[in-house]
Amino acid sequence: MDRIVTIAAGAGVVAVLAGFVMVNIAKSVDETNMGFGVAFTGLLVVAMCFILASISS
Repeated sequence: MDRIVTIAAGAGVVAVLAGFVMVNIAKSVDETNMGFGVAFTGLLVVAMCFILASISS
C-alpha cells in the first residue's frame, strides 16, 4: 500500500507541474483554464495520498 501511495503522489506532482507548464504556454483562456484544472487535480491527488499515508501508518 505504501508503494502505491508513493507512486500516486509522484504522479500527482507530475500533474501539478504539467498543469503549470500548460498555463505558461497557453494562448487562450480555455487553455489556461484547462492547465489550472490539471494542476488542481494534481493537488487533489497529492492531498489524497497524504491522507491515505497517514491512515495506513
